[in-house]
Amino acid sequence: MGDYAKPPMVITTPTNDSVLLTKNPTWTLLAWNLGVKPSSQPCGAALNIINKSKTVNLSTRIRQAAYEQWCELTDLNYMKPNQSNQIRNNNHFKEFQKGLCQDTLLSQKSYNYDVQPALDYIISLGDSHHIEIDILTAKLSWLLAMVGFLRPSDLERIDLNQCSISSDDILSLVVVAPKEKQSGMRITKAIAIHPHSSYLVCPVTTYKAYCSYVASILVSVLQPVFPQVSLVPLLRYVNDHNQDLSSQHIGKYINQVMKFVGRPPWGTSAQGTSSACYARSASRCIS
Repeated sequence: MGDYAKPPMVITTPTNDSVLLTKNPTWTLLAWNLGVKPSSQPCGAALNIINKSKTVNLSTRIRQAAYEQWCELTDLNYMKPNQSNQIRNNNHFKEFQKGLCQDTLLSQKSYNYDVQPALDYIISLGDSHHIEIDILTAKLSWLLAMVGFLRPSDLERIDLNQCSISSDDILSLVVVAPKEKQSGMRITKAIAIHPHSSYLVCPVTTYKAYCSYVASILVSVLQPVFPQVSLVPLLRYVNDHNQDLSSQHIGKYINQVMKFVGRPPWGTSAQGTSSACYARSASRCIS
């Protein structure tokens, strides 16, 4: 940052009320970068970047005043537009945006997707033991994603060696090093999936059929993001059962069924929505 002097940490609101920011920890951060204008002319680079940010929610007059004065006086605002990456990576810039957002509470977004058409499609496929391998792969991927709240990357990281089915037909899936972490460390996640009374939509029955026809060969591969660990993948390529499916391909298989899911006119496409957003509706229908 520049070597110019910093003014007192005071923001004047539109009502001419002066607020001493140093008495409020929330606003002290916002005043870090306030300073006297350099002699050069501002091009508004920092202001332009912040105005395009969807994370900034200016909810009070004091916040608005701090925001505008910081943007006006920071020397980042005097950089050239082609230095936008340098501005975004600046620690003071990151901390300022963090300060704007730290006491903002986003409202809940909820969409109700109609998964019954997708279930009707699954039922229309018939017995899992008598359908083509690529359709069976799509069926299993969708059912496990919906019932287990699993991402495509979770399905990619299932270790068949650690999975099991209990005497009462409860499937235990083990995901090695999913995206979730605990205290910054990689974890192993276990998911219990119960059988369904209808074998046509039962994820456990579909899992058994897939293992007998496709995943019967125990092939060891490296975990995609944690290569120190190897696993036996569940999902395989249709034409090569010795090769594991990537999360991108698994996502495409899931979308083969998701295209049947109805969506509200104001909602987003079901194919572009994460599993967690529509798995709850699917679980209700399947149960």
